[in-house]
Amino acid sequence: MKTLTIDQIKEIKDFIISKDVKYYEIIEELTDHLASSIEEKWSEGDNNNLEYLLAKEYENFGSYKFLSIQESREKQKFREYKHMFFKSLKEFFTFPLIVTVLAIVLLITALLHWIGQEFKFLTMIFIMSPVIVFFYSYAKDLLLRKKVKAKLLLDSTYSSVMSFSLLSNTIFFNIIMQGKRLFNLPTTYDSIGDCLLMASGLTLTILSIYVGLNIIKPTYQNERDRILKTIN
Repeated sequence: MKTLTIDQIKEIKDFIISKDVKYYEIIEELTDHLASSIEEKWSEGDNNNLEYLLAKEYENFGSYKFLSIQESREKQKFREYKHMFFKSLKEFFTFPLIVTVLAIVLLITALLHWIGQEFKFLTMIFIMSPVIVFFYSYAKDLLLRKKVKAKLLLDSTYSSVMSFSLLSNTIFFNIIMQGKRLFNLPTTYDSIGDCLLMASGLTLTILSIYVGLNIIKPTYQNERDRILKTIN
């Protein structure tokens, strides 16, 4: 049975990359698929050369060719990690963890009320501290990624999910502020009710960051390590 040489496999990879496929995992998947298909045709007596068979296989991928596969894998991976994020986050709102969450909300409410408007700068530092911790950890991840030349779908997915988790909390705070303006309510946090509202949003942010750094990130790192072992 005629098999592909190392140079021919590289030629297949170069062909895939030339069609705007940018992620290592998808390039490898398509390379394996095309290599198997071409070797199967050769075993069946097809004597056409590699270039002809590659072009023929490429036409079998529909209107958007390889890009449809790439888009499908992007959505699939994002759904997988987004599901993991929300599943982990929901666990905090079940018994007995919900008791701890409520205690955190009340503690933050008390701290915000105690700090008060007289120490606005201190209040802002307190509110932003979880986000600062998140961005510090995220910046370290970015530096590590730059050491790997291959562009990974997994890296892109991790960035998207982590950004999504913070964005959802930003929307929560924005809705609060817009609601206050709509009903001509003060945008300060002097009353217990205001502090409770802010504490709820801040607790959600803390939980989101906790899930991101302690559940999503380890899963991502383990999967990434497995992929990196396959890169020559």
